[in-house]
Amino acid sequence: MFKKHKTAIKITHMIPPAFVVTLLSLLILIASSIISPVFIFAVLGLYFILNLLTVISKTSKSNFKFVPMVSFLIFVLHLSWGLGFLVGLILPKSKNGKHRLN
Repeated sequence: MFKKHKTAIKITHMIPPAFVVTLLSLLILIASSIISPVFIFAVLGLYFILNLLTVISKTSKSNFKFVPMVSFLIFVLHLSWGLGFLVGLILPKSKNGKHRLN
């Protein structure tokens, strides 16, 4: 969609892809022994703390038991949205509008 409607993108749409790029960059730097693995744990820790605080602040007392599941699902949503956005930018499209993997 971004390739077709460049003006439709908002800054909030770029947060999940930036999160994925950050995680991938940290993994590459860790694999190259440039930085310590502590950095990826710090980023993920900060993410999960903010994620949990946000979910807790938006959850009613009667639904509090769902906080861990909702927090995990938001993480999965951000990861899949970020990866999907980046894949959509990288992979070429065929004539029928679908991405080609070959």
